Amino acid sequence: MDTAIIGQIQKSIQYAKEPERINVIRFAVSFTGHNHEHIITYEGGMWNCDCGNFKKHGLCSHIRAMENHFVAWVKFAKTVKDHVYISSAMITQMKKAFGYAEEPERIRFINLYASFTGKNKTHSFVYDEGQWSCTCHTFEPRGICSHVMAVERILGEWVNPVQPKLMPA
Repeated sequence: MDTAIIGQIQKSIQYAKEPERINVIRFAVSFTGHNHEHIITYEGGMWNCDCGNFKKHGLCSHIRAMENHFVAWVKFAKTVKDHVYISSAMITQMKKAFGYAEEPERIRFINLYASFTGKNKTHSFVYDEGQWSCTCHTFEPRGICSHVMAVERILGEWVNPVQPKLMPA
């Protein structure tokens, strides 16, 4: 095994314990609800979901479940009307969100655009339709780096694993 990769793996393990190093710019996920698959997006602190509850209330169980998983990365959604009373429908949505939060297999990332503050520099990385990239000097020649490996560890099965390039012996 490439000895530089061993160092990258060790660094990624430490980085994965520090999710606050990641600054999410935007992402899109596919979220499998009880009846339908929904697309949830997050950009600039703003959430969107294609479900009816989000369109009606500006909030839904799918987004609340996502907030639970990504508390270190996202701002919490506010309802369109922050002064709206809590209705029985909203209470039902919150109960659903707690259930969804216990079922992470419902989530699949479509894309993720973010930056990662490493020990020396901040790098941008992208996950888009199963493909990874990073602006650090390690990623280009090897197709893998500690930043991407750390995020991959955090996101687990929600993303496709990075495919490193084979280095000549």
